[in-house]
This record gives sequence, structure tokens and C-alpha cells, in this order.
Amino acid sequence: MKFKVSIFSLLFAVSVGSCQKCQSCNTHIENETNQTISSTTSDYCGDSYDDAPTETSYTQTVGGQTETVTISCVEQ
Repeated sequence: MKFKVSIFSLLFAVSVGSCQKCQSCNTHIENETNQTISSTTSDYCGDSYDDAPTETSYTQTVGGQTETVTISCVEQ
């Protein structure tokens, strides 16, 4: 019985230890007419979890055109 408990405890510890927090962040850029210019998704897991960008939205002017940049993240 102790052997079964030990094996179960070991498997539980390995499964819990292998879980890592992840978040997926999307950077979406669109122009003044709401056409998508760019949309990229990046995953931040484990050690890079805290490197994920802050969720935000802002406008920028590039080549005389105003663009809206939106960064959003979701936990995985």
C-alpha cells in the first residue's frame, strides 16, 4: 500500500510541477479606415511570463497615416 501511495505522490508532484502559467498576447494594428495592417500573436510561458507586454491601446502616425495599435493578452 505504501508503494502505491508513493507512486501516486510522485506522479502528482510531477504533474503539478510541469504546469506553467502562460499568456497569449495579440498586437493588432489597423489604419484610419479600420483595415488590418498587422496582427501578431506571441506566447509568454514559464520564465518569460512576466515579459508579456502591458495591455494597451494607442494611436501612432506612420507615413502620414494614423494607425491604432491594440495589445491584448489572455491567460492560457
